[in-house]
Amino acid sequence: MSLTRALTDVSPGDPITAQRFNKVQRLASAVRTSGAGMTFGGDDHFRSITTVSEGGVKSVRFTIQVVEDDYLRGFETEDAAAGGGSETEVLVSKPLKLRRQPWDGNTFSIRGRLISYIYQGIDSRIASASSEADEAQFIVSPYQAGDIIDILRTRRPTGVQVIDQGEGAIHRIDLNTDGRMWGHQVADE
Repeated sequence: MSLTRALTDVSPGDPITAQRFNKVQRLASAVRTSGAGMTFGGDDHFRSITTVSEGGVKSVRFTIQVVEDDYLRGFETEDAAAGGGSETEVLVSKPLKLRRQPWDGNTFSIRGRLISYIYQGIDSRIASASSEADEAQFIVSPYQAGDIIDILRTRRPTGVQVIDQGEGAIHRIDLNTDGRMWGHQVADE
């Protein structure tokens, strides 16, 4: 199978699922073994993938200062592990499923069920299905000021814009290597 054909269903901005990550990792391994200049770090995590050629994939460490509905504000550090590098304040998109938009106030068909979401705060929401009890959902583990996360700089916008502050389109996204997700409990009646 050609590498070009194998990548037709993987596009910039797509969610990084385990299945897609494994596919990209296999393809990257094929490129490495074919001598195309790709190398892997010792732990084989996404953050350790680098390319020798210009324009490769490289994650950056980011320290959260402020948590917003759809994005994070803070500082990226090129070499946080070594305690060095220059810090620059930037905005980082949350992964799509952890953002407030487009979910808040809307209904979606998920696995054949219609589910509506009403957000209660930055990391909490109520999920309602017509014939079931409401669920209070919370981001596990919630973003907090001071957390250090891995982010990716993107060439294309992530879909989050901060127009009211003149920032425009955001070109960085949280890789969610901490595995944040929505957890739930049955809401009180």
